[in-house]
Amino acid sequence: YEPGVPDSTEPGFADISRGRLAVEPNVEGEIVRQISMPQAIFQEITQGLRRVIKGRGTTSDFYHSTTGEKLFYYYPNSAIPIAGKTGTAQGAGNYPWNDSSAFAAFSLDAEQPYTVSAYLEKSGYGSQAAGPVVKCIFMQLSGIAPTDPVVLSDPLDPRSDVAAEQKILTDQSCYDGRFS
Repeated sequence: YEPGVPDSTEPGFADISRGRLAVEPNVEGEIVRQISMPQAIFQEITQGLRRVIKGRGTTSDFYHSTTGEKLFYYYPNSAIPIAGKTGTAQGAGNYPWNDSSAFAAFSLDAEQPYTVSAYLEKSGYGSQAAGPVVKCIFMQLSGIAPTDPVVLSDPLDPRSDVAAEQKILTDQSCYDGRFS
């Protein structure tokens, strides 16, 4: 994979999360090589990425939260523990409406070795668009958030210029993590 390219974020996070093993990016990835990384560096990276999710931000003139701290404030303790990073790719002309949202996270639970990433074009900051997608997926993988049934689409017509119909989750409680 090529570092810095959105599609390469997920394999890179999978490499870190699986104890420094380079894993082929698919549902049942195969170990392709061992990455030499001292345990102290591995722990430092993981701790920093965990801090993005759980906080503690910094205080100077006022408290500055981490980029994922507010998003994951209600993330249940019973959910898969994760570490991750938000990102915003600045678009053409540096206009905010051209910014793309990125978020990648990996499980800290060796028994549930998931890595999830989302990249949404022209959708704003990483914590505002891609972050909620990744959060909801991890909550669904944890069995906490309900899932809608999967409905297979008709075959894709590559000549069509009609956008796909909007689909909204029936139960959106995973966005804020508050369940009734």
